[in-house]
Amino acid sequence: MKKFIMAVSAAVLLVSTFNAAAKTDITVSVDGKGVEFDQPPVIDNDRTLVPMRAIFEALGAEVSWDTDTRTVTSTKGDTEISLAIDSDKMTVGDKTVMLDVPAKIIGDRTMVPVRAISEAMSCKVDWDGEARAVIITTANTLVTEAPKTAPESTSESSAEPETTELPYAEAITIDIKDDTNIFDTAWIIKGKEIVSKTGETKDNEKLCATDFVPVNEGKSYYAGYYDPNNFKFVNGCCINYAFYDADKKYISGANADMAKTVKAPEYASYVRYTIKLTPDSERAMLYLTFMQTDKAPTEFVKSDAAVAMAETELFKGKKVFIVGDQQVQNAGIWTKLLDERLGANVISVKGIANLRYLSSDRNSISTDKITSTFPTDADYMIIAVGFADWMNSYDMGSDISSSGGVYDFMDTVKLKWPKTKVLVMTLPAAQYAADGFTGAGIYNNRGMDTQDYSDQIKDACERSQVPVIDVSKLWDRSDLKQYMKESNLSYLYPNEEGGQLIADLVYTRLVEEADK
Repeated sequence: MKKFIMAVSAAVLLVSTFNAAAKTDITVSVDGKGVEFDQPPVIDNDRTLVPMRAIFEALGAEVSWDTDTRTVTSTKGDTEISLAIDSDKMTVGDKTVMLDVPAKIIGDRTMVPVRAISEAMSCKVDWDGEARAVIITTANTLVTEAPKTAPESTSESSAEPETTELPYAEAITIDIKDDTNIFDTAWIIKGKEIVSKTGETKDNEKLCATDFVPVNEGKSYYAGYYDPNNFKFVNGCCINYAFYDADKKYISGANADMAKTVKAPEYASYVRYTIKLTPDSERAMLYLTFMQTDKAPTEFVKSDAAVAMAETELFKGKKVFIVGDQQVQNAGIWTKLLDERLGANVISVKGIANLRYLSSDRNSISTDKITSTFPTDADYMIIAVGFADWMNSYDMGSDISSSGGVYDFMDTVKLKWPKTKVLVMTLPAAQYAADGFTGAGIYNNRGMDTQDYSDQIKDACERSQVPVIDVSKLWDRSDLKQYMKESNLSYLYPNEEGGQLIADLVYTRLVEEADK
């Protein structure tokens, strides 16, 4: 970005004041032909003002004046320009352009800023400081030429710079390390959307937007969501964006996905963007990424702001994998709380319908078909299996030598994941009142309840020296309404209060194992 340094001396300040600026030697030409004025051009705040009617007619435009509103309107072809006396805004078609100097009445003549008017009509404007001449080239005769170097003179000759400058504040340079996730959940404004054409926000309860996020002009940026359960970045997270200058004035924007990376325009110091997903928990926010980069990332690393939310640094940079059957598929509450508190890089959750311990079943956790889908680089793995066995009355195995069953699985844990710390969960007290079950839904048709199966899980873990997370004692059947979700007369999945208890216990057990 070209920067213009105007160190104006005391003498120039005197002549740049409104009265003293009315010198008679400023000339204006259009396509090489001089323009005559009955009121001499003046320089006000380093901008040349000329009589409106003379300049509009010289540019081939029709002009009209509204006395009541003190507004001048000019039309040339499809271009209509309107500006009011003493207003710093000019309307060009359906766009609003900010003026450095507003139109003024001088000597009974309406004086307008020549550069702003000419450029609005697609003309090129140059300033010859030595000759004190404004040189206008219309679109009909305009030729492409290399931009001229901005004058560095500290005298009045720099009043009209040789190149067009947008009225934006000088960009702020900030120190951002490339390819580093700098996303901060504090940026999020829920229920809002960025209007890319104006940079404003509007209400949208299905979306959320960021506040002003610092950027560096000319640098490229990526915004996206990492799906921790499928180990990949998901495009389409950011659906529109807008850039702003250092004063948070809108520059430009687009309805586009920043997962394809977007370059910050000249003068840009901030960006705001809309996030398509509307998370109902902070867990999803933990997996948002924003970084200064030339290419989309392939590996995810939580931002420092997300990690700072954790209650311990024991799991910083670690990967935690949770696998189970239906209870894990509906475990959003406690897995969310766990993710916030641990600060692990990724906590992924894999729910497999009817997952069970029985090795002869196609959905047994002991089969290679199932275990081959588990990550091999997880630092911690939590096994939450057993509901399908209990609900469908499958035998979990009676001893370590049984074919299949929970005992068989525990015996092979260390063989399958020798570098992973594996912990196994028991079953929370639950009721399942679906058709086909006896005992009013409290026991399955083998006469066993969740406590019976939890005892077998704990016994198998003890024999194989596998750490256990015993959630079976957090509440009993008399507390179902308090800790479990009621759905179709079933109490199978923990509610928010029950999820909090589970998260507390899982967190405590993981910390205990990490400290060993």
